[in-house]
Amino acid sequence: PEVDAQCRISFLGSQGIKRKVRSLRHIFKRQGQTYGQGWPTFVLREEVLDGARGFLVDDVLTIRCDMTVFGVNETKFLPRESR
Repeated sequence: PEVDAQCRISFLGSQGIKRKVRSLRHIFKRQGQTYGQGWPTFVLREEVLDGARGFLVDDVLTIRCDMTVFGVNETKFLPRESR
């Protein structure tokens, strides 16, 4: 089986403003070896820790991940305490 999915990762600043966003669409296959997907240079640690960049708000880093699975007619939401 294969799963066609899109993943969007967002680093959020104050008031939920998106500071950095990356998106990837990939067909995941169950058989064979799985290699990591992603962005090795998405954001540098130094950039996140630089207060002037707006990633850290009161020493809190907020990252949002939105997943879309294509070809599936079902929506699931995590309970509030899992977010």
